[in-house]
This record gives sequence, C-alpha cells and structure tokens, in this order.
Amino acid sequence: MPNPNPVQAENPWSGALVEWKAHPTWMGRLAKWLEPRLPADARTGLAAQSTTIDAIDDPAWVDRVCAVVGQDAKQLTENLAAAIEDALIVAYHGCRPVDAGVFHAEGIKCNDPVILAEHARSLVADVPGLALLRPQIEARLAAFDDRDRDTGQVYLMADDRLLPNGCGHYLLYGSEWLQVLLGWEAHAALRTYGAPTIIEVHLPLSTIAPETRKELAWYLLREWSRQIVARDDLVPEFDFSFVLRRDIPPEWIAGHTHPSAITDPFYSKIVRQNPFQTCPHCDDPVLTGSLV
Repeated sequence: MPNPNPVQAENPWSGALVEWKAHPTWMGRLAKWLEPRLPADARTGLAAQSTTIDAIDDPAWVDRVCAVVGQDAKQLTENLAAAIEDALIVAYHGCRPVDAGVFHAEGIKCNDPVILAEHARSLVADVPGLALLRPQIEARLAAFDDRDRDTGQVYLMADDRLLPNGCGHYLLYGSEWLQVLLGWEAHAALRTYGAPTIIEVHLPLSTIAPETRKELAWYLLREWSRQIVARDDLVPEFDFSFVLRRDIPPEWIAGHTHPSAITDPFYSKIVRQNPFQTCPHCDDPVLTGSLV
C-alpha cells in the first residue's frame, strides 16, 4: 500500500522546463513526484486495471493511477497542479510578422483594438493586393462589431505541431482580428505579407489560471499512465491552450521558427508551401523590426 502520509521531499518540478512532446522533460519528474504515493508494485497495479482502454484520450487512464495511489482523481490532480506551479512549460504562439525580432525585443502584447486598427490601416495602405479596400477601411473599422474580440488576451498552445496542421490560419493570415475585419477578399494579399512564424515561449506555470493548471495536471497524469501501460513511442498531439491576460515579457521568448508547410483550414485543408522561411531576425539576431 502507498504511504498515506508521504514524507515531504524536494519538489521535483521546481525550476523544471516541461515540453509536452519531449516526454523525458517531465515523465521522470512525474514518476518521482508519484513515488512516495505509489506502492512498490505500482506498475503491475496499473497494468492490472481494466484492459478495455484503447483510446489515447480515454479518462480511464487517470483512473488507473488513482486506483493504485488510493486517491480520487480530483484530489490527485489538485496536488499535482500545486506541485507544477514551480515549473515552466514550453508554449507556442502562431503569427505572421515581417520580423520576428520584435518579439525577442518586446515580447508579445495583449490584443489591443486601437493598435490593431492602426495596423489594419497600414496594411491596406501598403500592400498592393489590398488596394481595393482603401476606400472602405474607415467604414469597416467604424462598423466592426467584433472590435473587442480577445481584447487584453494572449493565446498560446502547448504543442507546436498543431499550429501548421490544425491552426494554420494564424500562420497564413495573421491576426484573427484582422482576418475578420478585412474578410475573405484579403486572403490572397495577406499570404504575401510577413512570414509564417511560431514563437516559442517558456511560460511560468505560476502565471496561468489555477483551473488551467489543474486541467494540465490531469492530462499529464493521463499520458503518464498510458505510457506506463502501453509502452509505445507515440507522443500524441496535445490540443491544449493557455489564455493569458497579460503581456508576455521578452525574457520569456526562447526562439522562433518558420514552418515549411501549412494546412489552410479555409480552403479544403490544402497544404500550402511556405516560401518565407526566414526573416530579418534570422539573418541578424540583433536586428528588431516593427510588429506587423
């Protein structure tokens, strides 16, 4: 039986950098955190639970852990959520800037409709393919019902594989705010401006909402249990996002990439090859550009 009062040891999550798709960054830490809570034959106990679980996303994977730990899922998840508060997680932001250096220098700013409106005016004025919208832009801005969408928020994803394959519109067309404002007729022009970019962020888990941290803890438990039993090399894609209501400072920005191919969700999921696989910051890391 597991020790009902495990000795308080050093938190194995303190200062850890967790990357979902890199299991070695967290599977061992989770095992170490669970160790004082698990009986010696825990792996055997896990495998002995119901063998009817087939789906990767079946919640019963967490039930396996709880059965051998002797805690319900809610309590175990809350305990793990409290422990991982001391860790950081690798998260990603999809966008289409001219120069990713601005994020390295200034971080990622929350959605601000005033700044976005100025950016829309600049795009329409500068991009030849948007010339037809020049006489309409002020009227469109004045009548824009979705002006306040996502104001004061920043969105990040826990798995960068989903950005080019499932959320390609951020990489192909930039800000969703601008996409809605300018409409489908702007799509071809928007694909010529800037470079599809995935920004890597090392996000302190102490800065996310407690409920989001609990949800993340539950998913970590689910995948750990599945790996122990299934013993496969599969790293499932993780459709999990973080909503921050604060700017992301530049010291959290760890890097960026420009994907070579992007699935377009607006056009029958056609895969578009990306001809813009570099930006000024790639050529000169000191150089910073303007956010576009």
